[in-house]
Amino acid sequence: MNTQKKQYRIAVIPGDGIGKEVVPEGLRVLEQAAKKHGAARPAKAAPAPAPAAPPPAPARAAEAMKPYADDGSRPVLLLEAQIALAAMPAVSPDNAVLKARAADLQTWVALRPDDSLAWGALGQTWARLGAPLRSLRAEAEARYALGDLLGAVDRLRAGQRLARGGGPIDFIDASVIDSRLRDIEAQRKQIEADQHASR
Repeated sequence: MNTQKKQYRIAVIPGDGIGKEVVPEGLRVLEQAAKKHGAARPAKAAPAPAPAAPPPAPARAAEAMKPYADDGSRPVLLLEAQIALAAMPAVSPDNAVLKARAADLQTWVALRPDDSLAWGALGQTWARLGAPLRSLRAEAEARYALGDLLGAVDRLRAGQRLARGGGPIDFIDASVIDSRLRDIEAQRKQIEADQHASR
């Protein structure tokens, strides 16, 4: 009579679609069955495979925002802009997602010029798209929307200096900055005159 115990090779992979706490209990059941039926002790469990790396946070956030893509609300608009900016940490002039976010934000602020957060997001988006004059103008409008006329003037003057510094500058953007600076300067002077007259 053959006294050798039967040997079975059973692959046990912890965490393979089941909780890790289930595998040790399963191995104990196998050991008891092996003792009862005269089989050799089952092999130890293989080490758990390394979990797959989750997708980057901007990709997960973009996926989470998909159901709200056509919402058109301000929170969705601002979140989509933040996600696009986080996904593109460097200047990306040809990025279609950034261009779409810039177009959406531009439309929003054209209809709602007092939305400083939207102007700020637009400024960051234009900067990432490599449009420094548009970025500075949007930063100025964000300051203006907050009532910070001096901050707006400072940003617009920075835009003028950039336009005068040479390099590839859009003439229309430079003209918009000059015109907007004149308007805000005139408004600031009027406020100062009104304050002086009321003393």
